[in-house]
Amino acid sequence: MVKKKVRDVLFSVNDYDSDGDVHEEGIYLHFGDTRIKVADSLKAFQDFITHLDAMCKEIADNYILSGDLEVEVIGNKYQNPELLTDGK
Repeated sequence: MVKKKVRDVLFSVNDYDSDGDVHEEGIYLHFGDTRIKVADSLKAFQDFITHLDAMCKEIADNYILSGDLEVEVIGNKYQNPELLTDGK
């Protein structure tokens, strides 16, 4: 059995019943054996990603995780100058 890492996130679209009919529409993220519905539509999923991006910025601006001084997220760089050790 291969153990998945937290970053090994998968997705699925819609929940289906045993006959293959759509039971509930939505976009789901899968973290190992855990499935979470995160949006009802693509637009709502895009809004969810924007929210995650804002959370990444907040974390980068306010917290040190494993000594990280710079975090790259979704093509953007966030940096907390207070965490820099060379005074720049």
